[in-house]
Amino acid sequence: MHRLREFYYSNKAMIWRIASIIVFFFVLIQLINYMVARRNANNVGKIPVTNSNVINTNSTNSDNNTNIVFKDKNNSNNYNSIIESFITACNNKEIEVAYGYISEDCKRELYPSIELFKEKYVDYIFNGSIKKISMIENWSGNIYKVDFKEDMMITGNKNEQSIQDYIAVVNQDGQTKLNVNNFFGTKKIGRTTTKYNIEMTVESKNVYKDYEEYTIKVKNNSENTILLDTQEDTKSIYLRDRNNIKYYSYSHEIVSNLLKIDSGYSNQIKIKFAKTYNSATPTSIVFSNLILNYNQYLDGNTEKQEFILNI
Repeated sequence: MHRLREFYYSNKAMIWRIASIIVFFFVLIQLINYMVARRNANNVGKIPVTNSNVINTNSTNSDNNTNIVFKDKNNSNNYNSIIESFITACNNKEIEVAYGYISEDCKRELYPSIELFKEKYVDYIFNGSIKKISMIENWSGNIYKVDFKEDMMITGNKNEQSIQDYIAVVNQDGQTKLNVNNFFGTKKIGRTTTKYNIEMTVESKNVYKDYEEYTIKVKNNSENTILLDTQEDTKSIYLRDRNNIKYYSYSHEIVSNLLKIDSGYSNQIKIKFAKTYNSATPTSIVFSNLILNYNQYLDGNTEKQEFILNI
């Protein structure tokens, strides 16, 4: 022990110099490992931006694209670039540019004004000063699931919940556009069914991830005021597919006055049905509690008829 102490005091300067060098190189190696890991994490599945599907806008893609990760990096349909450009515009708060990527159907149904789009979509998802990291994967065909989350390396918050959206890439007059906020598109139908001197036409439907919304025009050619549904039963209006599977309506959301139609008049109503995307295609809409004479119904006559509206 005496010799060891004597050696230390005789060579103290050299020992501390060597120790300092060892600590320096240890810290340097740790720093290099961190930088390499961070770079690799940012580049997972990243695809270079191409011009084949990008809308002709004034958007400039910056290095913010490193915050966008595609799980389906081998996706051959090349929709990734337009989604990437849209998210970059939202992250940069380029509202007009981002709004330019939205389809006319999506604008009409969800965001008829750019102010509404900013308030309900951009400000909700891309709030705060920290740009969002986006994890994107193909969900079904032209539909992509997107998870938005703040960078944990910046916030230090490991438990932050992500905000999820489903985005559909669609063709609009030869241009590639986006349907956002779980809205997948509008389909024109225009099919009419006539019974009891009542003419019903399914004009169109809006398809969402968790439900479908049908626009129906009803013309009452009978001599009496009719009532399409009494709203006494939440399962009285439903979609039905070829396997007789039923998808019930959100009947509580229907304005009651629209269900009552006087003789010689028409009403247009929108009805939502709890039908998730990718389930079987419906073949009909069924009104199972149709009242053919509203005045008799008020007097206690509860006779009900069924009207099957073909789709």
